Amino acid sequence: MNKIFCVNADNEEIKEIKDKELADFVSRFKRSFHGIRLAEEDINEARSILTSMIDIGHIKAALFIAGCQHEVWTVTINDAAGKNTVMLKIELRDANDDEVTGASQLPLLQERLAREGVYNQKDIKRIRFEESMDGEGLMAAELLDDYFQMRTGDSSFGGKLLPQDFKTSDDIADDLEAMLPIEPKFITAYMLFNGFTTVNMPDGSLRWRIYRIMDGAF
Repeated sequence: MNKIFCVNADNEEIKEIKDKELADFVSRFKRSFHGIRLAEEDINEARSILTSMIDIGHIKAALFIAGCQHEVWTVTINDAAGKNTVMLKIELRDANDDEVTGASQLPLLQERLAREGVYNQKDIKRIRFEESMDGEGLMAAELLDDYFQMRTGDSSFGGKLLPQDFKTSDDIADDLEAMLPIEPKFITAYMLFNGFTTVNMPDGSLRWRIYRIMDGAF
């Protein structure tokens, strides 16, 4: 029988939190996780969601696994200044012992996190995007992330207009050829996933709407 765990994120009283935004975040965090059913094979993905939860507004969160067991997770959540810190324990008990039935609710957990603003929906989509890749695909995505650190689909940055750098998927592939050959089809999927739009050129061709972030824009 497939082992199902039931998440308990409301197992302890939290002392009064002075920072109102932090207190609100902790409440939304607990609501997102509490009562969720997770199949054993979904545990690692749920943990990866937690370990990716950093820099959410002025809130930072980090996950520490107690010992080598995945049944107890300790999550520390603090503000950016590190002046206020909250530690939560998330327990995963064997739901089969309580005759709890039903499918794993990992998708529901992701939806709750996005709805509560605890986890960025774009990051959840990124996890799903990466799940479809093999090792070479992950390398290509990371290289494209680096390529676009100083490029954006927005025409302004920091209140300043940015110079155009419109390119086709083939152009981008040529730019990265020396680092890693990447199929233009993969680049197109990456661009669409990241919200880039196309622009019609005078000759009737399509290019990606890309703008360069120059040093003076900071």
